[in-house]
Amino acid sequence: MFVSWLEADTRTRRIALGDAAIAAGSMAAELALIVAVSVLTGMVWHELAYRDAGDIASYASVGAITGLLYTLPFLFRSQYRIDALTSGPRATAHILNVWTYAFFCLGALAFLTKTTGVASRGWLAMFFVIGGASVIAGSKLIEAAVAVLVAKGIAAPRRVLVVGNRDEVARFSRENSVTNAGIKVVATSLLPETIGSGETGESVVEKLIGEAVQRSRSLNVSDVVILSECGQTHAGLANIANKFLDLPVGVHLAKLPLTE
Repeated sequence: MFVSWLEADTRTRRIALGDAAIAAGSMAAELALIVAVSVLTGMVWHELAYRDAGDIASYASVGAITGLLYTLPFLFRSQYRIDALTSGPRATAHILNVWTYAFFCLGALAFLTKTTGVASRGWLAMFFVIGGASVIAGSKLIEAAVAVLVAKGIAAPRRVLVVGNRDEVARFSRENSVTNAGIKVVATSLLPETIGSGETGESVVEKLIGEAVQRSRSLNVSDVVILSECGQTHAGLANIANKFLDLPVGVHLAKLPLTE
């Protein structure tokens, strides 16, 4: 048998939070944080400057608009997905760039709607500085929380089927785990190291990939990774990829880096 399967961990919950739930929760958490910082800084600034709390509803409105301007770029780039959050792609510089972009858009929106006089420049400066530090800290806390949820089986990482020869599949499975890549290898399709030419060799691969497609359905696989070192030509790799196109999965060709 050239096909073996890594069954899903039986200790994993039958129903776990997926990408949609984690994305919604993470985005809502960042929105709430930004609104809270907006209200807090607005109240503090107005108290220091005018000895009263000011218009809290106005602070909340500005915070909500800023929060949407900040979170939407991450949402559109799929950076609220479990694998994105657990692999930590949002560097501090990137977070600050998006935060600055959000304030730039906020200023442009205020200019176009002729509401530039509504907010104090002192408050906005305080909101920008404290808000920037808050979204950086909040992002790290969200990433840590999602990692814990994945480790406990409460959140489901990307469920991956890997196609390739035995050594390359073993290496991929070893180097790409829930803890460092936000993925879970739930199945593998092991192809022969050498495949004979002609119809016999092709029929072996066809059979193995057919079994892989069926198992992908039953295991609810979200992504298929086809290793380019599995002894297949470019046409052969394309043919394997085509077999999975009818499934609601992402199909990826991957080339592992050379070992030392």
